[in-house]
Amino acid sequence: MDLMERHHYRHLPVTADGESDGTVMGIVSIRDLFAVVRAHLEDEIRDREAFIFGSNYSASAPP
Repeated sequence: MDLMERHHYRHLPVTADGESDGTVMGIVSIRDLFAVVRAHLEDEIRDREAFIFGSNYSASAPP
């Protein structure tokens, strides 16, 4: 993602490991990467909210 932002690339080719001929297996877009990052951040926020406000969290609960 850093490479795409630095050079203003919107798409990058995806090649298979070990392919010396540079066979393109697919294309990844910046939109695809942003969607994955966003989903990860939303999951992290949801987990933190569950920890803070969920039924398993209580400041007065014994250890």
